[in-house]
Formats: sequence, structure tokens, C-alpha cells
Amino acid sequence: MNKTLNQKAWFFVIPVFVLVAFNAVVPLMTVVNYSFQDTFAIL
Repeated sequence: MNKTLNQKAWFFVIPVFVLVAFNAVVPLMTVVNYSFQDTFAIL
């Protein structure tokens, strides 16, 4: 009895990874932006 490999589940998993990565990068960019604004505000 041979099982065939089915890789269709990745079509559901990959969009979740993309959304999680996007939701992690946007706040990180905000923190970096605020850190640069606070650092160079003296200039």
C-alpha cells in the first residue's frame, strides 16, 4: 500500500506565513523610524 504525497496544504500555509511576516515587519519598521527620528532630532 503506497501513499501518494500531496503537497496541496502549502497553498494554505504559505499565505499565513506571508501575513505573519507582514504583521511583524510593519511594527519593526515603525520602531526603526521612531528611533531614527529621536536620534537625529537634535540636529
